[in-house]
Formats: sequence, structure tokens, C-alpha cells
Amino acid sequence: MRCRTSLLAHILGSHPQISGHSEMHQGYSNFLDLLKLRCKVSMDNSHTLKGRYVLDKVLDGYALSRRILAAPSTKPIFLLREPESSLKSIVAMGRSYAGVGWHGDPREALAYYVARLAQLEDIAKARADAGASPAFFCDSEDLLGRTDLVLRELARWLGLEIELSPNYSVFDTTGRLGWGDPSDAIKSARVINSASCHGGIELDPGILEEATPRYHRCRNTLLALCRTARIESQQDPGAAKAPSAP
Repeated sequence: MRCRTSLLAHILGSHPQISGHSEMHQGYSNFLDLLKLRCKVSMDNSHTLKGRYVLDKVLDGYALSRRILAAPSTKPIFLLREPESSLKSIVAMGRSYAGVGWHGDPREALAYYVARLAQLEDIAKARADAGASPAFFCDSEDLLGRTDLVLRELARWLGLEIELSPNYSVFDTTGRLGWGDPSDAIKSARVINSASCHGGIELDPGILEEATPRYHRCRNTLLALCRTARIESQQDPGAAKAPSAP
């Protein structure tokens, strides 16, 4: 939650080989659920399906069977956002929109966050244990800060015929609560790398002390088990490598 998954889903769903851009609010216990996904996305797209993939942004609490998770045609994508901005964003949303009041409690947000980290680890491990090809992992911050690199690597991993674009379509459900990110930013139709604003929300230091090591454990698991964008070296760009001696 609040990990820019709506942004990535809009970028993916705007590609001609991908149908779907939002939360379908369903689990995946068997392959009939995949047919259900096709039907729901088709209805959401004026009774049409395009391209190679059908997309769902899978939420917390929905079933995801090992068999479907390990299927070669299933392409899991993980996004992970560091704890401070994640939790502040969850709390800010909870205090701004009716109907999700528990999100406004920092302790409740923390409980959700650490539980979700554990779930993401379990999903990645189940995929790897089944011998399936690696899923894709991206730091949420890189989706904004290294957009071109991330989208290029993601398009290559998906085998798309044309590149993914940081400019995306706005759909009928874009920005509607219950379909993903309800903020105005998602309606901009492009990736915006701007400073986050969380209304001056402060978190108890103990919350971050609890969340941070669990975040790093989850991130290390995803890095170990998933394909990721090859981020350029942080080496000083002015430094040159000495040539080998003849």
C-alpha cells in the first residue's frame, strides 16, 4: 500500500500488449480465477482484451496459490518502499479519506506494513522454491528516480515488443478510492518525481525502529530471488578504470 503500485499499473496497462490497470479485488486459488480476471478486465475495458498479458494489482489478504504463482505464464512484479515514507503516506491517506480510518493510526499502519513485508517474502520464496523463473523486483524510489532504466528492464523482462512509457493513459477509475491511488497525482498521466508531502505527520521513533530491519530483510530477500533493474554503479563518474598492463 502506498508503494506507487497504482502508478506502475497505469504504465503497464497503457501498453498495447497489456490489459488491466487497477485492483480487481480477487484472489487466485485456481485457474478459474484467472478466467474471472479476464472477464472482469474485459468488462472494465469496454469488453475487449488486448495484447499478451492481463494485469491485476493484488492486494493484501487475497489468496495466491502456489500453483498459479509458479506457472510460467505468471509474471509477479514486486514494488517496495522504505518504511518512513510508506507509513507517513498510509497515515496521511487514512486521515484524508473516509472509510479507511484505521490507516490513520500509525500503530495500525505499522502492523499492516510489517505483515505485508512478511507476505511478500513468502510469495517470492514460494516462487523460487517451485523452480519458476525469477519474479521482478523494483525499489519504489527507483520507479521515480531512475524511471527510464526501470521501464527498459521491465519491458525486456516481460518480452514486450515496444518500450514502456512514463506517459500513461487515464482511465475511468483512475483516482477513485477502491481502485488504487485516490490522489490527484495519479491523474497527471505521467511520472512525476516530486517531493512527498504528508501533512506534517510525525512518527514515533519506535515505529521506525521496528519497521526498518524488517524492511531490509524483505528487500534483501527480494534482491536475492528476483530479477531487478541493473542500477548503474555509484562510482564517481569522473573516475576511469586503469587499463590492464600489456
